[in-house]
Amino acid sequence: MADSADGYRGNHGQVVNTVSELGIPKPEEIGAAWMTRALASAGIGGGTAAVRQLAFGPIGSGQMGESYRFSLEWNGGGDGQALPATVVGKFASSDPNSREAGRMGAYVREIGFYQDLQAIVGVPTPAPYYVAFDPDTADFIILMSDLSPATQGDQLLGCDLLRATGAVEAIAGLHASTWGRADEVANFSWLPRRSLDQVGVHADRYRALFDGFVAEYSARLGTEDIELGRWLGDNYELVSTGHTLPTCVVHNDFRLDNVMFGRAGVSVVDWQTLAIGFGPVDIAYFVGAGVVPAPNDAEERSLVGRYGRRLAELGVGVEDEELWRSYRLGSASGYIMAVVASQLVVRTERGNDMFTAMASRHAQQMRRLSFTALFG
Repeated sequence: MADSADGYRGNHGQVVNTVSELGIPKPEEIGAAWMTRALASAGIGGGTAAVRQLAFGPIGSGQMGESYRFSLEWNGGGDGQALPATVVGKFASSDPNSREAGRMGAYVREIGFYQDLQAIVGVPTPAPYYVAFDPDTADFIILMSDLSPATQGDQLLGCDLLRATGAVEAIAGLHASTWGRADEVANFSWLPRRSLDQVGVHADRYRALFDGFVAEYSARLGTEDIELGRWLGDNYELVSTGHTLPTCVVHNDFRLDNVMFGRAGVSVVDWQTLAIGFGPVDIAYFVGAGVVPAPNDAEERSLVGRYGRRLAELGVGVEDEELWRSYRLGSASGYIMAVVASQLVVRTERGNDMFTAMASRHAQQMRRLSFTALFG
């Protein structure tokens, strides 16, 4: 998808109706013949192998989309080509509220990532086999490689520093690939970019949703946590304009539930929140809610330092203190996400627990990092 190492081609960001004659079936509508044709479109099967039968079941814990693992039995040997025993399909949510939230841009961003960016950024992800999207209905399918036996991280349980280091190094590959190159990736109109005009819109949305968040979660959170969230609403514009580093492509929901840990390393999934922003914010978001128990100052600085060294290994040099300041600024991002997302997606018991954990852990992180002191 890249014309050269220095530029991007893709479809110039116009994520259009990509539905081929294969269409966008629901999971239960996918049969052996359809799967054979879809995988053949990606060169799998060698023209001599066909899926004989398949079975499927739900996987993952996503709230905006639904994922299923398909187990495949093959006829033929594919001319010596390795044939996958399983593949994963991702679909639009069947819940009307989550689906409508996805229609607001999340589905377009994930389709755009696999169409335009996946092949040219340096972060491990599943390999896409068949991607189709209908903007009129918001239906989509992403048929991709199965990363098992890698295991999904658990946002509620958290992870140790070793796993956090692997995740931080993995996402650095995404950031370094596009660091300071926002003008180039801006060709992709589906990719949200930072705009001072939009800060006010985001601030108004946060404030409008905050009372609903308090009504649902105040019994789960401490008074100090709630007041910090209210302070964020009062100072949203100031908080959002404090970064000075060059921008890059960021995941924007880089947390344990979206990270797969395997013997071959760390892979990152769920690209529905992709945007142009500041790399250290992804790191603060991950560490703040994901590292349990919470790191002490030396451990937290060590993680940020490892991220900086990995950027340097990939050709991006950043001063340690500038990186640390941007990281501290990013510690608010998880709390903001908890407020906004909790009011937009379908309610689930696990979702409620997750948003509680995010808000409380990021509030703790902000206090640990003296976040409000950054603004005088």
